[in-house]
Amino acid sequence: MMRRQPEPITAPACPDQPGCQELQTLSNIAGILAGAGSFDQQVASVLREVLMISEADSAHLRVPDETVQGLRLLTSVGLGVEERAQEPVRRYGESRSGEAFQHGEPIVANDYGVARRAGPRSAKDVIEAFGAQSAIWLPIKSGGRPIGVISVSTGKADHFTPDRVRLLTAIADGMGTFLENASLREAERFHTRALEVLNRAATILAGGGSLGERVTDLLKEVVEVAGDWATLRLPDDNGENMCVVASTRKGALAVSSRGDSLPSEALKTKRPVIVSDYPNHPAARKAAVDDGVRSKGFFPVMVDGQAQGMISVSSRDPNYFTPGRVELLSTIAAGIGPSLERARLQELAQQRDRDRTQALEQLQLTQQQLVQSGKLAAIGELVAGVAHEINNPLTGILGNTQLLLLRELDAKTQKGLEVIQNETLRVARIVQNLLSFARQRKPDRGIVLVNDLVERTLELRNYDLKVNNIEVLLDFDPASPAVWGDLQQLEQVFLNIVNNAQQAMAAAHGEGRLAVTTHRVEDRVLVTFTDDGPGISAKIIERVFDPFFTTKEIGEGTGLGLSICYGIVAEHGGRLWVNSSHGKGSTFTVELPLTEVSPVSSGSRSDG
Repeated sequence: MMRRQPEPITAPACPDQPGCQELQTLSNIAGILAGAGSFDQQVASVLREVLMISEADSAHLRVPDETVQGLRLLTSVGLGVEERAQEPVRRYGESRSGEAFQHGEPIVANDYGVARRAGPRSAKDVIEAFGAQSAIWLPIKSGGRPIGVISVSTGKADHFTPDRVRLLTAIADGMGTFLENASLREAERFHTRALEVLNRAATILAGGGSLGERVTDLLKEVVEVAGDWATLRLPDDNGENMCVVASTRKGALAVSSRGDSLPSEALKTKRPVIVSDYPNHPAARKAAVDDGVRSKGFFPVMVDGQAQGMISVSSRDPNYFTPGRVELLSTIAAGIGPSLERARLQELAQQRDRDRTQALEQLQLTQQQLVQSGKLAAIGELVAGVAHEINNPLTGILGNTQLLLLRELDAKTQKGLEVIQNETLRVARIVQNLLSFARQRKPDRGIVLVNDLVERTLELRNYDLKVNNIEVLLDFDPASPAVWGDLQQLEQVFLNIVNNAQQAMAAAHGEGRLAVTTHRVEDRVLVTFTDDGPGISAKIIERVFDPFFTTKEIGEGTGLGLSICYGIVAEHGGRLWVNSSHGKGSTFTVELPLTEVSPVSSGSRSDG
């Protein structure tokens, strides 16, 4: 790779006095670290001062990370900044920065471009990619103990002369106190921000809305101070899995096992778990990596000394979780525990209240259905009695008509008598169907031919459909699909749907068209009823199958028909749904599982 030549850097003018340059540089550094701006910005400005005084190409500051017993890159300036941002945290023995930190003495390499060291990849690999020929590693101390390491590199060979080494060593020795003070101020700022988040969190969690909504607002506060995404998980009722309560990242894993290595470790140890190079971690999830997650931290939520939940924070930046950020997020995670527990218990109490209310409503519904069933049973007995009374005169009419047809008659009379005979037979069939439908009996399942059942249902409604100018269009599957079910119950479903369609079209425009189709889809049969009535508005379509919901006038409907149909279809292992647009009609679809049966052309199973 061709190395980009840096712009010329001119050292500041200084009188020819011993230590003048060191003093001037330390004065500049002290002013920077005592000034405004974030700690990262201040450190970058300090490194630019070092870069200027050393006339080098790049400078880097690394600080200890005790979680891995190594050094993490805090800030870089000069060449290779973007590449440096990908540098993982390294243990002390894996780099020259670590050696300088542990031994407390500078390390100089003026033959850096040709020297090679065995072992794991170190910082020199990146520097060499930019043609570095000389490098120096300088420990920064405060109170006699190392608190960081500055490394400086350049493409010039033999650049770090004894004078430059002495100059940079003096600067590194002198900036320790300034740097530690700035770090303490940054920690204080982090602490203040944590308290601000905790105050807002208490207000949010004590407010209204569901637990998920309140936690989502809380997590938005968290990512305002650190990270790009945040997720909160709480244990399920069995304590075996961690369930997402809320997340600011779409696609966050809804449920994770307590055995997952990263969150499990944080829960067991009650300490944060930090992953600085997430894409290369064995437990990394592909979806998160694809979203750009490069660093991830897991922070236990504490309640009475126990880890009761987990906040995970993700960042697009590698090596994002500095000790200051870890302390900030740990404080927040621990501090929200009591407020979160109160909010969770409140949510559970509200859910119990909702469950009790729902159970009471279900009990009331069952009672109302029993009352309605009693009414329907009484109507069925009345219908059965009327039907038997009708059968008697029908038998006489049919018998006399058939006797007349045995005589020698003219063609016109013969034709008239045949019409009487056919219509009488049709009336008898309708009465028989009505008796079958009204008869009280135990559920009895068997093979039901869907096409025949639809025809039988439409025959029951034939008169009303004709009177109301409803045209019926049939499109049946030629394979005569069969299902295993209760004939009368399925007839009740189809009859209710046809009744509703006929009433809707007649009320809307006094006529209409009803298209009925049956067709197989793999191992299911779909029966659709499509009308050109007024349709169902989006506001109420989700409620059409609710018990006692009706749009009809008082006395015209109970609101139980479609609810009962929905239950019957579900008991048959099928589904019932509706598609509709207001003003454009409706389509009710009944889906039922097929059963194997030899193809026949007529007759659903008999009632017996």
